[in-house]
Amino acid sequence: MRKNYLSLLIFFVAMFMIFPSLTARADAIWEPFGDFYEQHWEECEPINESYLTNGEEGFVTVYESPLSGKEVAKIKNGKAVYIGCVWNDRKGNLWGAVDLHSFKQEEGETVREEVYNGWAPMENFAEIYNEGDFRAEHRNEFKEYAGELDDYEIKNEILIWTYPGSEELQSTLPEYWNENEVPTYEYLYTDRDGLRWTYIGYYYGMKGWVCVDDPENENLKTSYGPGKKEQELYPVNTPDGELQMTLKNPADGSLKAVLIAVAAVVLVTVILIPVIFGKKRGKRE
Repeated sequence: MRKNYLSLLIFFVAMFMIFPSLTARADAIWEPFGDFYEQHWEECEPINESYLTNGEEGFVTVYESPLSGKEVAKIKNGKAVYIGCVWNDRKGNLWGAVDLHSFKQEEGETVREEVYNGWAPMENFAEIYNEGDFRAEHRNEFKEYAGELDDYEIKNEILIWTYPGSEELQSTLPEYWNENEVPTYEYLYTDRDGLRWTYIGYYYGMKGWVCVDDPENENLKTSYGPGKKEQELYPVNTPDGELQMTLKNPADGSLKAVLIAVAAVVLVTVILIPVIFGKKRGKRE
């Protein structure tokens, strides 16, 4: 029995070493970590989508959690960030878990060191044009795939893009894949530049579009570029100053409200104590 388990373990390790490009971009689901997520994961809804930062101030402040006022990042508007899941607070505000580990920080932005993720209100993000939007827009232009890439010999690796013109790589097919089965290509699409593209629906965890006419060009550009959604986008502004560590609880209300409540209790106590003790003293006399 032990030999069987050992053989299985060796097999999986070997597969990981032989096919590193597959494991790197397979359909893994990103999840945040931390005390908040561990306590509220059942209330979180996975979305696993990229969004644009779009704060009214010109930048987005990311907190340690929806129940913490500790700032962990300040990101300029117009930056693509990955949001794994969302959570509703008691006031009905929707918060998104932001992946900061893979975020590329620019000058003027601040991300606290050794921070893996953070949370920010979803009202501070704008939707990004995605493959589903591309498909809906160009569906009538898709034709049947006729084997255009079946005999192609890979020199280094075939590049798989999110959608034609996206300029975003999804995954790659390395050279040694020629010795195995060919992916199932589903459509053929010709863009406005005359480039032909074909779609891989699902292949060992990979999916996306391959440029038939230039399948290995990592610097492939199109005249039209990534698609855009029609929505209000606030101007970009450099975040103001360093990250703050405050007692403010962004999901449960402001610190001011808490202090007012505490002050009211203290005031009532100060007023009632003399009255109560005065009555007791009067009775004794």
